[in-house]
Amino acid sequence: MRIVNFAQGEFVMLAMYATFFCAAKLGVGPYFAVFLVAPLMFVVGIVVQRLVLQPLQNEPMMQVFATFGLLILFENSVLAITRGEGYSLAGSYSHEVIDLLASRQA
Repeated sequence: MRIVNFAQGEFVMLAMYATFFCAAKLGVGPYFAVFLVAPLMFVVGIVVQRLVLQPLQNEPMMQVFATFGLLILFENSVLAITRGEGYSLAGSYSHEVIDLLASRQA
């Protein structure tokens, strides 16, 4: 698409917070929340593409500025909502250790 998208990481951040919300408030497991969050983020991506990027299709530098503006908007919106607090989910699987390439001796 030839677009430098500075807000791409912020879309991931929004998806992670949406997953946390689904798990904490709706009681949906974090792995099952993907089935709710992925379509939601798809719609958000389509809306951003249609409303922000498509009108600037012939202005590559303006697309860069627009995505940088989205980065600042998304980042500060989440900071205002969460007050900068980090959130995490603890499940029954969160304390399990999986040994990969561990040598086992009989």
